[in-house]
Amino acid sequence: MTEDMPPCFLWQTATDELVPVQNSFLFAQALQEKKIPYAFHVFSKGKHGLSLADEAWANEEFGEPYTLEQTFALGQAVNDGTFPVPEEAKQWPELADEWIRTTL
Repeated sequence: MTEDMPPCFLWQTATDELVPVQNSFLFAQALQEKKIPYAFHVFSKGKHGLSLADEAWANEEFGEPYTLEQTFALGQAVNDGTFPVPEEAKQWPELADEWIRTTL
């Protein structure tokens, strides 16, 4: 990781059975040491893959097309204004844009 790393948002669940939560703490610590803007949240419980949580996920209907479809559907919902974005999260596009302008 270098100082050129873009701003990051990371979150995890403490009970993730596939990725140790300590990995996220170490990543956040490295971001802080490099003075890279970041947001970090640890939920007390939840399964791995929670970011894709909907009815299909709850029924364990997984797969690569599902993941890809969910990513595009969420992006479209944000663009359409049908997915609420908290005010504090709206700064991330500006931070990413600043990083791109000053890095590339």
